[in-house]
Amino acid sequence: MSYQKLIPSGFVPLNDSIELKSLEALNLTVGRKGTDEVESVRAVFTAPAATAGAVAVTNIESDSDSQLLFYVQFMNVSKVHSILIQSAVAKGSSAEGAEGGEGAEEAEGEIRQRPTKIKVWTNLPSILSFDDVTSVPAVYEEDEIAEPDAEGWSSVKLRYVRFQRVTSLVIYLEGEDDDEPTGVNKILLVGDKGETLAMGKLEQTHDHD
Repeated sequence: MSYQKLIPSGFVPLNDSIELKSLEALNLTVGRKGTDEVESVRAVFTAPAATAGAVAVTNIESDSDSQLLFYVQFMNVSKVHSILIQSAVAKGSSAEGAEGGEGAEEAEGEIRQRPTKIKVWTNLPSILSFDDVTSVPAVYEEDEIAEPDAEGWSSVKLRYVRFQRVTSLVIYLEGEDDDEPTGVNKILLVGDKGETLAMGKLEQTHDHD
C-alpha cells in the first residue's frame, strides 16, 4: 500500500518539477525535531518513496491558528489533476513504520488535526496574504476534504479543465477547529508535466489529452 494507489492511470507526481528554492509558506512551525522552516517546507513537497507508509509526526504545523498557506512554482507548464495530502496518523497503525522506521518515530505530544478545507489559486506571481484568501476568488475550493486512509493520505480531485496550463499554485489549508494547530506531513501534486520552462522558451516533454 502506498500513495500510488491514489494516482490515476496516465498521471504522475509533479513534485520533482517544483522549484524548491521558490517555495514559500506562511503561519507555520516545524513539526519534526532538528529541522528548520526551510527544510521542513521542502520536506513537505518532496515526494516520499513509493513504499512510504504512515507517519506519527508531522513535517510542519500551523502556528497561531489552524491556517496554512503555500506558494509553489513549477519548472514546467503543467496540468494538475489532484492534490494528495498526508497527515500524521495515530501510533500503532498497521501501516506505520514502512519508510525506514520513520513511522515508528516517537510523536512529541498529540497528533495535530488534519486539514479539512482547501482553496487553490493558479498562476499568481507570489503568495497571497491571509486577508487575500477571503477576497480573491479561488480556482478551486473544498470545505470537506475526504477522510484519510490508513497511511494518512487524502485525495483532493481538482476541476481538471481549470488546471491545464499551470506555472504556480497557491494552496490554502485549514483545520476544522480554528484554535488548534493543523499538521501536514506531505503534499503531493498529481498531473501531467507538460512543457518544460527552459531558457525563456517552452520545450515539449509529454502531454495527455
